[in-house]
Amino acid sequence: MNSSEARLALVKFMECLKQSQAFEWPRCSQYRLVYLGPLPKLLACLESVYADIIDKRPTQGRRIGTRQN
Repeated sequence: MNSSEARLALVKFMECLKQSQAFEWPRCSQYRLVYLGPLPKLLACLESVYADIIDKRPTQGRRIGTRQN
């Protein structure tokens, strides 16, 4: 994990933490552990993949568009 990915994961964790404080979690809730554990990492990963796809989309479109049948 490079520094930008770590920063994005931290931002997602802070967003989830802020949202989780608005919920009324049951005592020792497993959902809260999931909400603050793997979920922020998953969101950061998906956002990173999405950004990568958007960056590569114009070049992939040209490659597909030039093929003649």
